[in-house]
Amino acid sequence: MPETFAFKVSDVEAKEMAPIVEEHSQDAIETYELLERLDELYSSLEELKEIQKECSQENWDGMNELPITEDTVARARDLLFKAARLPNYIQLPSLTPTSSGWIELEWYKEKGHRFAIRLNGQGVFIYSGLLGVGKDSSGNDVEKDTRGRSLLTNEDLPHEIKDNLSRLFKVHIS
Repeated sequence: MPETFAFKVSDVEAKEMAPIVEEHSQDAIETYELLERLDELYSSLEELKEIQKECSQENWDGMNELPITEDTVARARDLLFKAARLPNYIQLPSLTPTSSGWIELEWYKEKGHRFAIRLNGQGVFIYSGLLGVGKDSSGNDVEKDTRGRSLLTNEDLPHEIKDNLSRLFKVHIS
């Protein structure tokens, strides 16, 4: 029997969650999966609020850190809503404030398989990841990695994020 999910969302969050809800049919299994996803999204949003509360001032951890700005939190929040539209088997990323005033969002699959982006308030993101082991041209085992820099746009998820999550989870993400 599915668990019952109960949580309170603000009017703004409810409006942002509405498109996610509308994308799913009313089939019982899909509804249950949607509720799980919304619960996961709510937990991530609460974690983001905690980061904003604890890291909004300079030197927030006593090591001369730069503050996490409202713009950076807003960009991370927007990205979480976009990531919530990914298939349910791709969990939402973990969130970590960085000493440079950015927020890191990381998807972890297993040892040697992860993808992370660091995001600032201007929408710039730096990405890196370990995507398992492959073979070089000589047949030697080498770690497959990825890295780069880009800018968030109004699209669902930037292609750099979709492409790397597709490689990490070995699925097609449109």
